[in-house]
Amino acid sequence: FWNQFKDADILGSLIQPDAETADRLGRNLETLVVDGDLFKVDVIKRAHRVLQQSEYLSGRYAVAIANPPYMGTRNMSDHLRGFAETHFPTTKSDLCTMFLERALEMVSPNALAAIVVSESWIFNSAYEAMRKQVVRDARLCVTACIDKSAFGVRLNTAASVLERAGKGGRSLFFRVDAETIQSNQLSTLPPESGSVHSIQMDLFDRVPGGAFIFDMPAPLLALYGSNPIIGDQIEVKQGLATADNGRFVRFWWEPSRSRIAFDCVDRAEAIATAARWFPYNKGGTPVPWWGNQNYVVNWERDGAEIRAFGTEGGGRPRSAIRNPDFYFQSSISWSNIGVGGARFRLFPPGFIFDVAGMSAFPVDDSKQLALLGYLNSSLIRKGLDVLAPTLNYQVGDVQRLPMLTTPHVNADCVSRLIELENEAWQEQETSHAFKGGIWTVPSSGTLEERIERSRNRVRSRREEAVSLEQQNDKCWMQQIADQSGIAGDSELVSDEIPEQSDEDQVMEELISYAVGCMFGRYSLNEPGLILADQGATLQDYLAKVPAPTFMPDEDNVIPIVDGDWFEDDIVGRFREFLRAAFGSQHFEANLRYVTDSLGVKNLRDYFVKSFYKDHVQRYKKRPIYWLFSSPKGSFNALFYMHRYSTSTVSTVLNEYLRELQAKLKASLEQAERSNNAKEADQLRKVLIELDEYEHEVLYPLASQNIGIDLDDGVKVNYPKFGSALKKIAGLEASE
Repeated sequence: FWNQFKDADILGSLIQPDAETADRLGRNLETLVVDGDLFKVDVIKRAHRVLQQSEYLSGRYAVAIANPPYMGTRNMSDHLRGFAETHFPTTKSDLCTMFLERALEMVSPNALAAIVVSESWIFNSAYEAMRKQVVRDARLCVTACIDKSAFGVRLNTAASVLERAGKGGRSLFFRVDAETIQSNQLSTLPPESGSVHSIQMDLFDRVPGGAFIFDMPAPLLALYGSNPIIGDQIEVKQGLATADNGRFVRFWWEPSRSRIAFDCVDRAEAIATAARWFPYNKGGTPVPWWGNQNYVVNWERDGAEIRAFGTEGGGRPRSAIRNPDFYFQSSISWSNIGVGGARFRLFPPGFIFDVAGMSAFPVDDSKQLALLGYLNSSLIRKGLDVLAPTLNYQVGDVQRLPMLTTPHVNADCVSRLIELENEAWQEQETSHAFKGGIWTVPSSGTLEERIERSRNRVRSRREEAVSLEQQNDKCWMQQIADQSGIAGDSELVSDEIPEQSDEDQVMEELISYAVGCMFGRYSLNEPGLILADQGATLQDYLAKVPAPTFMPDEDNVIPIVDGDWFEDDIVGRFREFLRAAFGSQHFEANLRYVTDSLGVKNLRDYFVKSFYKDHVQRYKKRPIYWLFSSPKGSFNALFYMHRYSTSTVSTVLNEYLRELQAKLKASLEQAERSNNAKEADQLRKVLIELDEYEHEVLYPLASQNIGIDLDDGVKVNYPKFGSALKKIAGLEASE
C-alpha cells in the first residue's frame, strides 16, 4: 500500500488505492508512539499525507473534470509503460485515455465525468476495446469534437461528458471547427452554425470496430448491420514496399522504353518478357477514374533484386513483398492521402501496386465498374472521410465501408467516365500513352484557331464528365436510400466546370512537344515515341521515319544562347518546326501568337530564361533533356539523355562553346575598332566567364568520356556532370 505512492510525482491520480486498506492502516497509525524520535515523527507525518492522498483518490465524487496530459506509449518510460499495461490494459495507448478510465472510476453511480482527451479514442481502431468498455460502464451523454487549433496541440480533441453506469439511450455529438474557434463564436455550445447529431449508441455496435462515427451520413450508418461491408465482398490489399524507392523506382521516362514491359497479366508473363521495369502504382495525386501511371519498378526476374535487398552479408530482407499473387491484375485504386477527399480510379492489367497505391480487386469487370462508380459517389466519399478523419485513407477504412446487397451499376456511365479521363491523360506529354496530343489532330487555320477548337473539345469533355458524375451520384444515392430507408443529400455533386489551362501553359506544352521533335523523341509523321532507348541515333530514327517532315537534330546538341550566333539554335529550329507542323501560310501570325501567349518580347527570351525551368517542372525534377550551362548562363546547350554518347561533351565543347567564343572574340575586336566601350566591356565579361567554364569545367569533363546508364535514373546520372550542367534544386533530396 505504501509503495504504490513512491512514484506519485509521475503517476498522480492514476494511482488506485484500496479504501478499506487505507482505513485500516489509518487506525493503526493512530496507535503508534513516537517517543520523541525525530525520524519516526517525520515518517508518520509523511504517512498521514499518503493517507490523505489515498482518501482523495479512493473516494467517489458527484463530478470529475479533467484536461489530462497526453502521451503515447512510445514516449513513456519503461516504468510508466509497465504500469499502464498492468493497471490500464484497455486504455494504455495514451495517458489521456487512461485518465478517462480513471475519471469514471472516481465518480459515484449516475454521477458525471467530463474530460478532454484525444479524438482518436472515438474513431481509431486501436481503441475498439476501450470503446466497448466505456459503453459497458457508462453512458456517453455528449461529445464535442474540437479542432486542434483550440488548444494549440497537434491533434484534434474530444470533450465528453459521461454518466457512470448509465445504459443505452441517445448521445449527442457535434464538431467545433477551426473557423468557429478563430472567429470567437463559442459563446454557446454547440456552436449555432454547427450540426448536432443525436445517435442511438447501439447503432455503433454494428460498425466494424465499433467506432463512434456520428457524422457518417445517416443513410450509410443505417446500412451497417443489415448489409455487408466492402471487406466481406472484395479483396482489398496493400502491396509492395521496396524499402528504397530511390534504388528500385523510376519515372517511366527515365529508363529505356524497351526495358519496360507494359500490359503483363501475371507474374509468369512478366518473367517471360525478361524486362527490368514494370508499371508501378504508388498512389499520387487523388485523381478519379483514370491516371497516376507515372512510375516503374525494378521487378526483373520476379523481383529478385528487391527480394534480396538487405540480405547481403546474412541480413534480413528489408523490402516487404505483400500480396504478390495480385500483382499485374486490374484493380480499383486510390491514394492513401487525399486533399479534398479520396478519388478512385481504374488500373488496367500490368501494374504492381505499393503501400501507397492500395487496391481493390473485384472478381469480374461488372463488379469492378460497380465498385468504381460506388466509391466515387459523393455520399460514399463523404462517409470515407468520416472513417478516415485525418484524410489518410488506409485499406481498413475502405474495407469498413458498407456495401449494397444488390448493387446495380450504370455501366455505360462509368465506362464513359473512364474513357473521358483516359483521353485527357493521353494528351499529357508525361503519359506513357502520349501520341502527340492535340498537336497531331488534323486541323486548318491559324494556330490560335486550332487551339481554340481544341479548348472547346476539352471543355465539352469536362462538361460531359461533370454530367456523368452527377448521373453516377444519383444512381447510387437512390440505391442507398432504397436499402437504408433514408434519403441522402442530393446536392453534394458540384456542376462547376474546372478551369482550363492558361494560354502560356498551352504554349509551353507546344514548345515541349516541338523540342521532342527536334531531338527525335517524337515525329510529326508517326504517333508516340520514336527514339526512347539509350544510345538511340539518327539512323534509328530514319529507320522508323524514312521521310520526315521535320528532321531531328543531327548531333543531339541544340544551343540556347542570348543572341543569333548559331543557325541551328533552338529558336531557329522552333521556327522550322512551326512551318513544318502548321504550314507557311500563317507562319508569321502563328509565331506572333506563340510569343504573345508566353508573355515575352521575343521567343529567345523564353528559351533562355524559362524553357528549362518549365521542362524540369513538367518532368518532376527528372528531366529527359539536360542543359550544359556556364555559371552565369551566357552559354547553354541542350541534349537528349537517351541519345547521349561519351562524345557528347566533346561535341558541346568543340562545336558550340569554342565556336561561340571565336564569334564573340571577333565581335569584341569589332567593338574595340568602333570604340563601343560598353559593348566591348560586356563581351570581355562574357568571354572571361566562358574561358573559365571551358578550362575549369568542360575541357576536363570532355577528357573523362563519362558514360551513363539510364537504368540508374536521372538522380544518379545527372550529378556525374557536376557544375557543367544547370543545377536542379531538390534533385539531391532523398525520395
